[in-house]
Amino acid sequence: MKKIFILFLALAFCAPVWGQNATVVCNGAESGGTDPLDYAYELTAGAVEATHLFVGTCDGNPANYTNIRMPANWDFQIVTDEVYDHFDSKTPHGQISPGPNGTCPYYISFTVNGGAPIGAGNTFAFGFDNPHPSHDVAWDVDGTPTNWGAPVGEGEGPIHAPDPPLKERVPSMTNYGLIALLALIILTTVVVWRRQRVSA
Repeated sequence: MKKIFILFLALAFCAPVWGQNATVVCNGAESGGTDPLDYAYELTAGAVEATHLFVGTCDGNPANYTNIRMPANWDFQIVTDEVYDHFDSKTPHGQISPGPNGTCPYYISFTVNGGAPIGAGNTFAFGFDNPHPSHDVAWDVDGTPTNWGAPVGEGEGPIHAPDPPLKERVPSMTNYGLIALLALIILTTVVVWRRQRVSA
């Protein structure tokens, strides 16, 4: 009887988590939330522990991300080798995004690195400050995808992330890069001009 009682308690404790997907709630000040950070997220792990949170972004400049909040011994990076769906405007929390209508060229990576994963059913806060306004983006937690048919910012649907002006989305070229580009344009112009002169 005692074993059955213990089994019943274990089932009652674990049942809310079994089969549950991870959720990400958006609560940053830039989106009208109550958190003091511009961009703030509450990740709740699903049926398995969470080892990463990836968030699409159109801001590829790591210097624009400050006051980063994440679990101890996790890593923060801006990654460029994968794209995430986005809607190029901000939908208020609780409404359905019209998106996606394109992709972000970068994503924000919060990844466990020597720290503890977020245990199944547990919640942890992530976030950062960024000077740019927001737009709707997709996210991923250990394979749990964004549901674009769910309300924005409330757990299953898209969340908000930085959306800088188009001219700032592409990393700026160094002075050497600009000089090399200018030299290539001049050289091409001279070659074309000389060929036209010879053939005339």
